[in-house]
Amino acid sequence: MIDRPFVSTKYTPERYGGLLVCGLNYGGKNPSREIKREPWGENFTHISNRDRFVSRMATWFERWGYPLVETNGVPIKLNRAISQTNLFYDVSTSWKTRLGGLPSEDEIKFAFDRLTSLIASWNISGLLLAGVSMENQAKRHLSLSDWKCIPFMKSFFRRSSTEKLHVIVCPHPGFHASTPVVDSLRDEMRDWVEVILKEYVRKQPGPRLDPLSNL
Repeated sequence: MIDRPFVSTKYTPERYGGLLVCGLNYGGKNPSREIKREPWGENFTHISNRDRFVSRMATWFERWGYPLVETNGVPIKLNRAISQTNLFYDVSTSWKTRLGGLPSEDEIKFAFDRLTSLIASWNISGLLLAGVSMENQAKRHLSLSDWKCIPFMKSFFRRSSTEKLHVIVCPHPGFHASTPVVDSLRDEMRDWVEVILKEYVRKQPGPRLDPLSNL
């Protein structure tokens, strides 16, 4: 596994202290193990971001009262504050078909240690982890308090926090949900985002150089 944390959205000072969106691994037709990559996304919703599920997650934020771009296409503050990564850096068509099978406990610990290193380096205020299969591991490795469970179709959104980090674990955005179901989370998610934005504004402006360059 790769030691250095990787973020697919390019670093800018506006990302510092913001929201980290984290999936499980990278999708693709040609499975591969972890390899070193260079960031490619100008921002979360920019056309340069190759993640095909970004548009659905952007729709979720819009339904919760946070359209990520203005009508003229300019990204709003929250969009500019979003960074994107995955827990694992390998590629597979689905989580269950990854090379080597599902990760071992040692691999999971390594991945969360790497994630927490990124969170600390960028002073991240909020983590949106799209992968409910990792809820127990996230609680343990991020030292979270008990989850608050918010019903979502046949699954849940789970919310918790530490003194420095506000966390939501949610189903993968490939999980289809009707508009009324997404709308039912509006109050909870607006509250969560507002907490993050308050912390984010306090931590800005961020350093000009990417703190990960020191790792």
